[in-house]
Amino acid sequence: FLVFFFNLLFLKYENKNMPIIDIVFNQKTLSSLPSSEKGQEYRDLSIPHLRVFRYKRTVTFIFKTCYQYREIREKLGNFSYLSITQAKAMVTERLYQLHQNVYEYNKSLTLNQIVERVYLPDLTLNKRNTQSERSKLNRYVLPRFGTLKLSQLNHALLSTYFIELRSTLAPSTVNRVMAIFKKIFSLCIEQGILVRSPIEQIRSFPEHNQRTATLSAQDHQRFMVACLKDGSCGAIALYLSLMTGMRIGEVINLRVSDIDFTRRVITLKKTKNNQAHVVPFTEEIGLNLQRHIKRQHCTTLLFPSSKRAGQPIAIPRYAFHKICQALKITGIVIHDLRRTFATQMLERSNDIHFVGQLLNHNSITTTLRYARYSKPAMCKQYHQLMH
Repeated sequence: FLVFFFNLLFLKYENKNMPIIDIVFNQKTLSSLPSSEKGQEYRDLSIPHLRVFRYKRTVTFIFKTCYQYREIREKLGNFSYLSITQAKAMVTERLYQLHQNVYEYNKSLTLNQIVERVYLPDLTLNKRNTQSERSKLNRYVLPRFGTLKLSQLNHALLSTYFIELRSTLAPSTVNRVMAIFKKIFSLCIEQGILVRSPIEQIRSFPEHNQRTATLSAQDHQRFMVACLKDGSCGAIALYLSLMTGMRIGEVINLRVSDIDFTRRVITLKKTKNNQAHVVPFTEEIGLNLQRHIKRQHCTTLLFPSSKRAGQPIAIPRYAFHKICQALKITGIVIHDLRRTFATQMLERSNDIHFVGQLLNHNSITTTLRYARYSKPAMCKQYHQLMH
């Protein structure tokens, strides 16, 4: 009776325009569903609240219904780790809980549980290097709010916390923390755990952090020599970023197989803009990389961690600060190595489109924020043009 009652109620409010396909859920039909890049939704004819979402690699059971004019959508598990019989039993149980007004999926889950079940799988799937997000998550999000239930995370609580963080952190850092919260709540809404985000009205802090710092030609040479002399994985990673313009996150995740020493190119299969990219390098850079591989006994990863087996090194902040301190270079950050490369390529080529292609930018506007003539180069170029 409960199944029949909720069937009628849900079908009344469900969006008729959704591309939902009605089928009978059995082993044969679910095993033969065609893969879908964007995800195709299927509805069980016997229990319409039991859905299957077919993605490229997974078939996921979903409990989906409407209760008090609000959609509920809960992920139950993947087929065939979860059987059809088990999935139907779970749906029937949840319908009974709704009828008894004791269904508390969206109220009882803590932020720790949501992060583990929803946020981290999505992060791992969609980002190649997750270290920055994980670091902020473990430092600024979970210690303060991990044990709280979702129902306790409200606008006032989080707004006050962001203002508190802003008193000690840069606006860009607070905005990155805020972005983690926004992504968590967005995923919860997609999966029917929440109806709306408690921070949807909170605005990001203004950022005035467009950087122009680069290494001078002299400091560039000194930094390069210091990296090679140090010889550690972190120092060679910094050297490679400086000499090729690759992002440090791309560098530390490189594999030995990504390097073609014959053609002198590095192939990045996945980048920030989700496009494959080929990075050329000189003969000298190739020789230094071969020495590094031999010295560090690299077989799979180009920069393997000595502390975490099978994992790359962390972003080499310590090596960077150590080298900068030894050379008495101040006012730069690791990403300025990429900016230095862009500026040098612009000064040598006078072709902003060429530089943009080297940096794998989709927009020249982005390249213009990286590549700027240094003052000596600008004056030299001016006098050449005038004469």
